[in-house]
Amino acid sequence: MKLNFNIFLSALSFYVPAKTIYQIHSPSVYKLLEHYLLDKPKHQDLDRILALRRGLRHSNAKLFRKGYGAISKEEEDSLEYLESSISCSHRRGKRICSLMQNLKPDRILELGTGIGISTLYIATASRDSLLISIEGEHARIKQAAKLISMFDLRNVELIRGKFEAVLSKLGTFGDKINFVHIDEDHRKSELLKNIKLIQPFLDDKAILLIDDIRWSKDMEEAWKELNELECFDVSIDLFTHGFLRFSPANGERLAYKILPTRYKPWKMLFNLF
Repeated sequence: MKLNFNIFLSALSFYVPAKTIYQIHSPSVYKLLEHYLLDKPKHQDLDRILALRRGLRHSNAKLFRKGYGAISKEEEDSLEYLESSISCSHRRGKRICSLMQNLKPDRILELGTGIGISTLYIATASRDSLLISIEGEHARIKQAAKLISMFDLRNVELIRGKFEAVLSKLGTFGDKINFVHIDEDHRKSELLKNIKLIQPFLDDKAILLIDDIRWSKDMEEAWKELNELECFDVSIDLFTHGFLRFSPANGERLAYKILPTRYKPWKMLFNLF
């Protein structure tokens, strides 16, 4: 009961001050949210990805997890569980596709490949980009490689290893990173450390998408600390995940809590509130 009450308080404290996209006055922030929340992705691979996911939900296969990150217990996870509970939803995946198609980043970094579901959404929508995806679990990245080969994705560089060791060598991949997707170690200390490690390799105005920002109290605290860093000039809190925009110039800083319009429909009509 205590946990549910804490979740209720967290949701309420988010909901009351939250705005909708129609209350955003910054052109660049509005455009980012428009691409992510309103635009519809247009590419033929989405139906194939959905069909693949449905197949995984009926799989009896299991993957051994050695135990990295916030969950350190060694055990087996079913593909059905990894697809339905650990991977991003199809709705989120479509939004990421739309974002990739509009932002057109040259270099993309993904921390936490998992079994490759989010990797598919990113890579199929940006086949002219280089996607570097890092995962610590051997069985998961092996499964991700199978899925990627099914879509003939030649723009993905899968790397197995601990994030700290791999991130220190990011410079060997050439140009700066334009977009980062983070769905990895759900510990405050590791998230803050990894973001510090990638900063030298980020392009000016690079976008970071961080998942599960309210996965735990620890992650909530991490998100709050990231919002206070001067190297980010925009933060967008979408409750379950959030965006940060890298800007080492330290100009004006903008922070938003954003809800889909359906949760505050009157804001579309009376956007002066």
